[in-house]
Amino acid sequence: MTILLIIALLICVVGLYFTIIAGKRTDSGYSNQTATKNMTWMYAIVLPVLCAFLALFYYLLV
Repeated sequence: MTILLIIALLICVVGLYFTIIAGKRTDSGYSNQTATKNMTWMYAIVLPVLCAFLALFYYLLV
């Protein structure tokens, strides 16, 4: 169970890193709406994949 918490924490840190990097972009043609849209899609795709991975990993451990 502890390993799952460590993996979840690692995933959260990686997600935070990518969010900060995506938010710090300075491009004159890059609007806030585009940044929000891109981050939304990133989380909409990555979050279910990570949840499925964690569920599979938990299933294999138990």
